[in-house]
Amino acid sequence: MRNAPSLSLLLLTVAVVILVGKHPLAFGAVRIDTLQGEDVLRDVMLRLEVNVLAYRNAVESAYNSRCSSNTLNTCQKNNYDECSSLYPNQTCPSSDFAVISQCGKGELCNGLFDWSVSTVRLPRALADGPGNNPTDPQIIETICYSRQTDNFLKNLFGRNDSFWEDRGMSYRPAMYFGGADGAFRIFPGRQSASCGAYDPRSRAWYLAAVPWYISESSGGKDVVLIVDNSKSVGDDYKLSLFQNASRQIISSLTEFDRIALVTFNENAEVAGGYSTLMEATEETLNVLKRAIDEMKPMGRTNYLAGFAEAFNVLKNSEVPYFGPKCNTAILFITDQPSNYPGDVGAEEVITFIEGEMASFAAANSTQIFTYSSMDNKQIREISCGTDGIWVGLTNTTKVEDVFNNFNQFYALGLGNKENRNITAWAGPYTFFTGGIRGISVSALVYDRTINPALFLGAVGADLTMDKIENTLGYGGAKAEETVKTIMESLKDTPTVICPIRLAECGLEAARRYQGGPLSVCDKSCENITGYLPKQCSGQDEYPDDLWANTALEDETYQDRVCCQVGESTTSSRCPWIDTYGEPALSNMEIFGIICAAIVGCEIFACVYWQTGCTYLKCKRKKPEPYAQ
Repeated sequence: MRNAPSLSLLLLTVAVVILVGKHPLAFGAVRIDTLQGEDVLRDVMLRLEVNVLAYRNAVESAYNSRCSSNTLNTCQKNNYDECSSLYPNQTCPSSDFAVISQCGKGELCNGLFDWSVSTVRLPRALADGPGNNPTDPQIIETICYSRQTDNFLKNLFGRNDSFWEDRGMSYRPAMYFGGADGAFRIFPGRQSASCGAYDPRSRAWYLAAVPWYISESSGGKDVVLIVDNSKSVGDDYKLSLFQNASRQIISSLTEFDRIALVTFNENAEVAGGYSTLMEATEETLNVLKRAIDEMKPMGRTNYLAGFAEAFNVLKNSEVPYFGPKCNTAILFITDQPSNYPGDVGAEEVITFIEGEMASFAAANSTQIFTYSSMDNKQIREISCGTDGIWVGLTNTTKVEDVFNNFNQFYALGLGNKENRNITAWAGPYTFFTGGIRGISVSALVYDRTINPALFLGAVGADLTMDKIENTLGYGGAKAEETVKTIMESLKDTPTVICPIRLAECGLEAARRYQGGPLSVCDKSCENITGYLPKQCSGQDEYPDDLWANTALEDETYQDRVCCQVGESTTSSRCPWIDTYGEPALSNMEIFGIICAAIVGCEIFACVYWQTGCTYLKCKRKKPEPYAQ
């Protein structure tokens, strides 16, 4: 009986060893209790901020040499497309790095990654040339100069740094750069499940990097979206464009933001019956999206009604004021001039807006963005009279352009030295690759060699929730709350200029950049170099074929990416073996057994039933003659 406790202890020890082998982070020495797990996570997040800022520096340095012959000449056939390119040094990692759910659980099967190159993603509308190449010189420049950062990333990922291992993490988070023009590069290289569907400018990590909001206690932005729902909107392309743009603006918001949707024709109403700005919860966003879907254009166009309802919402949201006072955006989308009441023109609308602004506490941090058909001179006049920005709409207008420009506006004012080391956290949210949840840290990228600095885009890095939960020792809603608490504490570190206001010529540059020459109000402003991207001089011919190869063109996502862990090529056995287990016999052995079974059945049928005989030419017996 004395041996029983020893045997029980031995069995318990074996069980623990097995569990440690399967879930090392759950029993790792790096975490003694919950408090230490939270400290470890904070250390990891701080290190990610350092890495992101270093990557930001690498991208800015690469931009300064973007016009060199080396950058552009070596770019030809030297980039890897997200869907058509075969990567040179692929490996199939375990679930410690990531799990590609379409390929399995990460135990026997996963997806291919390449730590020697990065991947380029382009929105489908930007890949408008032969072979899915871009034709816009600015986008080509972005792809080419950002390729020069691959060596920096390879060195960063290949460095013998014990930081991650000491904290129980056997992987380094992915890093990426999203250009203000929509081009995107991510390291390590990997295939995409949806081709041409990713626009970094609409992703939470990118939007968080443009801090048009900063508050002492929480972050967020106030958005009032005013959408014309008069009869003329039902013509041609307008209703579809207005609805799609509105949905994308609404979908880009996080729970830190507040939103109100006002629709107008002869009268105006706030969607959902709300009287104040509402926190952008999933419930609120779904209510607003349904209101957008149910728009039925009718009646005439009354600008005053739309603006009046918007300012009512803003003023109702001030008492009690539970959100940020840093920046507010009013987005006004219409097609034709106001025609109700008939005697109201641009001057009357300008006077009304000025009067409302005078009694609005956050007026000095409010920016008006207007969108209309190209021939609408009235709204352009209203925009100039209210220090706004106007952008013209046509039947070829991209939805992304309608909502990206107001985000980029705020980024224009942040390229100063005070804001150089600002980082922003976003999430938890669902990642594009793999459909898993996580958080991201990002930082803005500028050309700081000129004054004012030119906004180029943002860099970022990811941290998945499953790795966070392993570090904390718990998951679910509690883990997400802990993450948000740490994110909030990190937001208090930088000093941010708030509100963001541009000098007069800076405002003119923003108008010119986003709306073209027709948007300019003050023709006397000439020194706007820093706000506008400038094409490389003397470069008449840009690379016209950026992709290293198109070997995987037209193949399915699983055929391009699914692999057995530890291998370097795709496997047709995945995700089958990760779902049902490794078969005891090989494919050839199984094939041989099937063939033998078929032949055996044929012999049996021939000998005993004298039928079948498809593969063996058996000679049938003639029946005995019938005896009389």
